[in-house]
Amino acid sequence: MKAVKSPYISLSDSVRYRPEYFGGILFDISTGTMMDVDREAYLLIELIKNMGVFVNLKLGHIVI
Repeated sequence: MKAVKSPYISLSDSVRYRPEYFGGILFDISTGTMMDVDREAYLLIELIKNMGVFVNLKLGHIVI
């Protein structure tokens, strides 16, 4: 598999997520992988999923 060089960060369409009191749970339906994340990480996941994130690779800045 060849790596895709893109300045955009996105989640796979196979990732499902749900909020929990501690943050949230991510589940990849294609592999069965499940991961617990804290509140801050869950908020970032929601932002990526809903808005997309552009990363300026030259300067290292993240724009949401």
